[in-house]
Amino acid sequence: MTDMYKDFHNIKIACNGMLHPDVYRRIYCAAKMVNLGSVVEVGTAHGAGTVSIALGAKESGSSSKVYSFDKIVGGSRDAYGGLKDNLRIIRGNLSHFGVSEIVELVIGDVRETHTRLPDDRQIGFLMLDADGRIDRDFDLFFNRVAPGAPIVIDDYEDRVRVKPEQQPGHCSLDLKKKLSWMLADYFEAQGWIRTREVVRGTLFAEKAIDRPVEMNWREITEVYRNLVLVEGEVVLPSETSPPSWLRLPRKKPQKKGLLKKIKRTLR
Repeated sequence: MTDMYKDFHNIKIACNGMLHPDVYRRIYCAAKMVNLGSVVEVGTAHGAGTVSIALGAKESGSSSKVYSFDKIVGGSRDAYGGLKDNLRIIRGNLSHFGVSEIVELVIGDVRETHTRLPDDRQIGFLMLDADGRIDRDFDLFFNRVAPGAPIVIDDYEDRVRVKPEQQPGHCSLDLKKKLSWMLADYFEAQGWIRTREVVRGTLFAEKAIDRPVEMNWREITEVYRNLVLVEGEVVLPSETSPPSWLRLPRKKPQKKGLLKKIKRTLR
């Protein structure tokens, strides 16, 4: 690509992407390193990340196919119509960027559709960008990820977003970023993943273990319980800050002890 930023800016615009072009470029670069196995994405949206992954996988020279899992309904996509309308948009984007032949869209709840991934190949790249419940996605796919393979987790920030509602005085809390942050840090504390870098709220990690793991649902439940009470500072909209954020103190989990791993004190 001649002008990397321009190309990924175009992908963002054409595919209604929610991420910064720098993130799509970094996803593409990570996918270029894939040399074996299948590529798995959970959370297709309108295909900006899918296109970036597929372009990288094509340039890697491997025979990797991209399996993108999504319900293709709900959230911001409702503004574009129903399932058929959104599928038409996604397939049009994949065709426009020349990656249709290596992308398979797997439609439905990933807990029911994950068996569509062929059994005979490892996963050489895992991208999680759905609803923040990455414990579900780790349970479904992590043991099939090749040791050292890239794992990309979007919406990784120690923040709770406050969304104003139409009714005056009402708002909703978006805990997705916070949940992804807590779960990913828990998995790193277990030694399952290793952080490489964080780019604009997207975690780029790799699988750091070469043996099968088993989810400890009691500990995972404790991670979720830490969402019961969250405190922070409300940052009002301004010319230099994003609107309506609750900023929470950043704390890394300790490596030893159940309570130290999964319990944080939020001031």
